[in-house]
Amino acid sequence: MTRQDLEKLQVWIYLVAILTGLLVGARSPASGAVFETLLWPVLACLLYATFTQVPLARLQEAFQDARFMGAILVGNFLVIPGLVVRDHLHASSPCLTASSTLFHSPLTTSTEQCA
Repeated sequence: MTRQDLEKLQVWIYLVAILTGLLVGARSPASGAVFETLLWPVLACLLYATFTQVPLARLQEAFQDARFMGAILVGNFLVIPGLVVRDHLHASSPCLTASSTLFHSPLTTSTEQCA
């Protein structure tokens, strides 16, 4: 099966995985603790592979690439948070502050309409 085939079937694969999880959880509630432990590492790998477009077969190789990992870590944990903080501290408009983040913040308290 090629990458294009998997991309065509991606929604169906997700649907089957969700339904399988629902069935397993409904039939064996005790299994929830095991799957909860596995959820975050698996989700992290899937998100990493999805957003970096690294094929899963080459995921280990990508994790070992120091330049690539350095760029990902610096971008996600230094640059992006720095931009968000800068926008919160120096935004001239509450609309700019609200649109620069994807989450609600106590710093964004204005109810002013965005034009």
